[in-house]
Amino acid sequence: MSNPVATAKLLDALTELYELGRVTSVLALGEPGSARCLKVITEAGAFVARRYRTGTFNQVELSTGFLSWCQKRQFQLVPELVPSKNGDFCFQLQASESRRDASAGAGESRGHTGAAGSSDVGAGGQDWWWVARFVDGHSLNDWKRAGGTAATCFKAGRALRLFHEQTRAYGQVISPQDCQIKPVAQDLRNRFDATLGGIEYKRLRQTLFQCLVVANEDPTVPMLVHGDFHPGNLVTADNEIAAILDLEYMHFEKPVFDVAYGGMMFSSSGRRSKLDFALLREFLRGYDEPAFLPYLIPNMVSAACLCAVWMAQQNDRGDDFKHFINGAQYLSGLLQEDCVKILGRQFAS
Repeated sequence: MSNPVATAKLLDALTELYELGRVTSVLALGEPGSARCLKVITEAGAFVARRYRTGTFNQVELSTGFLSWCQKRQFQLVPELVPSKNGDFCFQLQASESRRDASAGAGESRGHTGAAGSSDVGAGGQDWWWVARFVDGHSLNDWKRAGGTAATCFKAGRALRLFHEQTRAYGQVISPQDCQIKPVAQDLRNRFDATLGGIEYKRLRQTLFQCLVVANEDPTVPMLVHGDFHPGNLVTADNEIAAILDLEYMHFEKPVFDVAYGGMMFSSSGRRSKLDFALLREFLRGYDEPAFLPYLIPNMVSAACLCAVWMAQQNDRGDDFKHFINGAQYLSGLLQEDCVKILGRQFAS
């Protein structure tokens, strides 16, 4: 493990707070050397202990509240949270000194979609963690590297539609005022100026601002959205979508934003900045909401700019950053095109 001391402290906390049985092995999941997500195998089964990437309690409370609500409704496309001995669905653990220093140095630059401008270490240098049952399957990141298939894109779009049906229902229980999490568009303009305000991105800035105006004309009522719907956050098993992961950036937004973000991610695999419209069409067919078409490309421009801004805030202007910048510029050239013509008449029929 990259940090044996931190891992030992986490296992001690799990033993104290949960009834998981005797731990037999621990494996790091995700990025090499990362201890943010651990597979914990015990005598009672396999579990995942995951550290939230946000230290904002409102964000933690929103995602855990939604997950526990889904369990009561037996919605199986999200992780099954394991309650602690006290019935809690999350707990805090002192962050390592290096993480506290890194977070303090980054300040507000670590914000992402639903938690714009927030540090990923909470008050008092505490990390938030949750525990769920392990979902056996494969990350769609593997599919992403190999090149997408139309069938997988269709299933991903359908999974997002089912997810939105649940978030829409949960939104009747909790309001934007309750969770106090701002929409992406509310901060994206300022975040773009703060990170990419130079002359090099002047034209893209103007296009983004125009897209935000068009997106705001969408009459759809804002609802809870995933906020980070991409292949790496989906797990497949037996050729079906088994789970939607990473609900840490849920927030209230018009649902087309999630569709545009996911469509961009699923149709621009590898380092290609151009879209594979056959894959995008299948993703949209799976979601099955043609009324979103007039607002799709403007929201895709916003989504690409959001990803580029986030990477710039992490001081990462490498290949991925360039991919999103080039993608936003390519999408800008499609703003005057007829989406139905681009995607094929059969989608709108």
